[in-house]
Amino acid sequence: MTRLEQRQHPRHRLLHQPVGEFRLHTPTAGYPIEVINDISSSGIRFYLDTSLAAHLKVAIAYAEPSLKLEVNGIVAWCATRLRAADEADDRGRFIVGVQLFSPMLLMAMSGTY
Repeated sequence: MTRLEQRQHPRHRLLHQPVGEFRLHTPTAGYPIEVINDISSSGIRFYLDTSLAAHLKVAIAYAEPSLKLEVNGIVAWCATRLRAADEADDRGRFIVGVQLFSPMLLMAMSGTY
């Protein structure tokens, strides 16, 4: 199955994971975000072990010793990761796309700007 790209804004792959910690907050739970795949001017894509429903209201929190930031958004999509049978990693079973309401702050914290 071929997936057509729907994002209209360029994606920025992270060359290294940021110093601080990222967490995803849903109305009922919180999850650490260990690996961010990429960020654009409209959202973020990351790996997670939990499947999330589309249109779920979420917040992405970033924290480091001298800074705390939280950006609200909604889950745009969530899909099972496709990977080779011999590929072993612990980045998460799902890949999640979140549309952010104020993504520029998060992009600045991640080092993409």
